[in-house]
Amino acid sequence: MSKPLSDKARKPHEWSADDLENLQIPCKNRNLNTREVPLKKVLVCPKVFQVRDLHTKSKAGVTNPDHVAKLALRLDKESELDPILVLPISANRFVVIDGTHRRAAYDRRQRQTIPVQVFTGTVAEARVAAGRSDNAKKRLEWTSAEKSQYLYQLILERLSAPSAQRMTQKQCAEAADRTERLARHMEKFIQRCKDEGRPIPEKWNGGAWADSEETENAEERLVRELGGKLAALGKLSPSKARALGIALAQYTDHAAEVAKALVAEGDLQEEVFDDFSEMIEDRVEEETEAQLETLVAGSMGNYFLTGISAAVGAGF
Repeated sequence: MSKPLSDKARKPHEWSADDLENLQIPCKNRNLNTREVPLKKVLVCPKVFQVRDLHTKSKAGVTNPDHVAKLALRLDKESELDPILVLPISANRFVVIDGTHRRAAYDRRQRQTIPVQVFTGTVAEARVAAGRSDNAKKRLEWTSAEKSQYLYQLILERLSAPSAQRMTQKQCAEAADRTERLARHMEKFIQRCKDEGRPIPEKWNGGAWADSEETENAEERLVRELGGKLAALGKLSPSKARALGIALAQYTDHAAEVAKALVAEGDLQEEVFDDFSEMIEDRVEEETEAQLETLVAGSMGNYFLTGISAAVGAGF
């Protein structure tokens, strides 16, 4: 691993995680605190914290200019946007952990200050926070390939970092919103490349060799082949994803196995449980209402019959 350069030898957009380890300063207050800071003191380090595109050429770390434009319009109507999350470094400066596009919006509107929340953990913990951010996941909608590539980059860095500074496999997986199983698979693949004297790919390719498939087992090879075919579908919209699920269910007699694999690989157990819990609650409510209606109808019928019997008995 190359020795980190000083902050004078590199611009912020060139800094690595090792550079930030050297520049980070301890924060006395261990709680997240919100404050206003000069915008020029808030730097962007896309090689470390731009989780959507680690290889973006934008020095400002912007991957979605349209999103910046929308945020700038919001800033015209509102006095402030949500505080961005930052890591304190030397010379009273900060590095954006989450909020690159919000910072760009403030810059576009030539604001002098910006509200921030100061993160007090380590650089590794900050990367987990960046990956788990609701803003990164929901508003910009990562694709599965982007999540996997981010995890792969973290695993590469994990293996080259000093043991004391290494993120764990679990931290890497949480940061990228992927499974520990995939993190272990990636690490195993990288080690296999080293053992075989093969170049380690810069981009995650599913764990396949560039010129041979000899080391793949049957399942890994099938996953790679099917994954290549599914990639032709492009980015899945909700409607297209549902259509794919229906098509798979109609195609195979083993739809249950497909569903279980999707849940396990995507770590979706909690989400699926919540959806089914709501479905069960709705069904129970509907059945309860139907049973009440039946009981009321039966009671009214019995009351009517009783009235007729009484009338007949009275000689009417």
